[in-house]
Amino acid sequence: MMAFWLATAGVAMGTPAHAAAGQVMFHVPAGSLDNVLTEIAAQAGRRITFDPATVRGKSAPAVNGSMAPDSAARMALDGSGLMLKTTAGGEWLVVPIPGADGGGKLLSTVRVTAAGAGVAAGGTPAGANGSSDPIATEGTRSYTTNATTIASKTPLALKDTPQAVSVLTRTQIDDRVINSFTDGLDALPGVSSVQTAQGPNFFSRGFQINNVQIDGGSPIFIGATGNGNFTSNYSVLDDLSIYDSVAIQRGAAGTFTGVGSPGGSIGLERKRPLDHRMLDITVQGGSYNQLRTVVDASSPEWLGGLVKARTVVTGERNEYFYDNASRRFLQGYVNVEVTPSTATTINLGGKISTSRDTPFWGLPTNADGKLLDLPRGTCLCTPWSRTNTNTREVFAQLRQKLFDKWDLRLNGQITWQDINFNTFAFTPTFGKIGVRPGVVNEGTATAFRAKRRSDQYLLDGYVHGTFSIGQVAFDLTTGANYQLIRQSLADISGFFAYRNYVIIPFDAARFPQPAASDYSLDYQTAYPQDQQIQYGAYATLRISPWSWAHLTIAERYSGYRTAVKTATYYGQGVAPDISTNTTSTSNLAYPNVGLVLDVTKTVSFYA
Repeated sequence: MMAFWLATAGVAMGTPAHAAAGQVMFHVPAGSLDNVLTEIAAQAGRRITFDPATVRGKSAPAVNGSMAPDSAARMALDGSGLMLKTTAGGEWLVVPIPGADGGGKLLSTVRVTAAGAGVAAGGTPAGANGSSDPIATEGTRSYTTNATTIASKTPLALKDTPQAVSVLTRTQIDDRVINSFTDGLDALPGVSSVQTAQGPNFFSRGFQINNVQIDGGSPIFIGATGNGNFTSNYSVLDDLSIYDSVAIQRGAAGTFTGVGSPGGSIGLERKRPLDHRMLDITVQGGSYNQLRTVVDASSPEWLGGLVKARTVVTGERNEYFYDNASRRFLQGYVNVEVTPSTATTINLGGKISTSRDTPFWGLPTNADGKLLDLPRGTCLCTPWSRTNTNTREVFAQLRQKLFDKWDLRLNGQITWQDINFNTFAFTPTFGKIGVRPGVVNEGTATAFRAKRRSDQYLLDGYVHGTFSIGQVAFDLTTGANYQLIRQSLADISGFFAYRNYVIIPFDAARFPQPAASDYSLDYQTAYPQDQQIQYGAYATLRISPWSWAHLTIAERYSGYRTAVKTATYYGQGVAPDISTNTTSTSNLAYPNVGLVLDVTKTVSFYA
């Protein structure tokens, strides 16, 4: 039979509360048997395996008091027809009592894991889902996370982070059916998105967000810098099926990302291979011919645990409630993990995606600002209008245990993205709020075609460790990162302006696709490249003079260079003049200082 492997988990905060040698103080309320078993395993710091079908519909009593971990599990199983077995490796197995099911036959199990403070290869805490990711939210069934790295590089609890950080966990993504990167950010507090011809722009605290970190690496640059020196052609159109979580740090985030805006930084955590076989197939259907399929598979451990892999393939198509618009999307992802020793973990992988979408920037209004009396399905778009985006990405990561309490992280990534525009757009006449139905040439109707290329080369590395001087605990992270962006316009590009048209009522047949020779500008791949180079070194020191007080001091040295090309055109067939605007700067910023004071185990103040 085919086994479908599901992962759920409860993660113990810190170490189990031992009341006596070999005993744990349990506080588990009564509930469904699977929830009670999961919580017992989490509080005991153990891993438990059971078939969801065997516990479905069964309940368990409350388990409170000091006792041996296996005694707590057996108390929960009492009267359920199930029993607890312990493997040679110390893992708990919940299986039917022989004969209790009437036939005495044990079926192959479907694995559900609950982990406490386990350790994965590389000496890092194991993820709750059985991966090597210590902050994995997949399988926790939680709408929050125990730790994040977006503001600290290393796993740090939200209550210990002196920044405004929010996380969209895998459970939220699945329960709320949040599929796209844009929808994921819209679901986070304090973030808004605005659709543009280039793609979605994201804002927090009134400023555009420029940086997207993946697995804590050097950031992908999106949007534009505050001074307008450089505008990125890159658009993040990823489907969230390949990510474990989405995080946002609101406010300045320059320590690890460098140049950006005070809006904040976005963090994505990739799904990693699991320590067990898993296959998950999701099919979704909806209105307007929506069909979406996701196949998510994790391999067993090959070559004695040396290699394991995870693959996610996603396909989606849909139309919209408005006319003449549709979307097609396909994405493939693979992450191969190699563990040559218990001190070393290497992840190699990549992503490829292709998207075709019909751009639509909304409807104009009447001159007084009121909405036009139009059918709900009205869209100022044509069937031939489309934006094609092709993205390729490769990445490599190394986690190396150096010696006791110290480790090294290296994270490299290259992304190549081509965006082909062949679009129709309408812009109301300057100085007017909107348009009047039936009036000729009320606004500007244009066709635009172009091909934009954005290549980003990213590298980040750091060393992290902890030590003590007397009774004072120190946590040090120091490293550097590098970012190179090269982008260009390529192929035939230009504008075409329609004449003598009526935009309202809208008829797509009045706006046929122009021939290539009809566009006003015509230049080829010789158009030069824009370039941005950014590099920096950073260090953060977290000082805990008392168990309830934590002072963080962070510093960064940054270098930044841009070369932006501007073209002046003189007419059809005449070579444009190219000028270059360069910017170069380097500086040692004022240090960032954060203070966290613990009030209780779950409440803290920060500044």
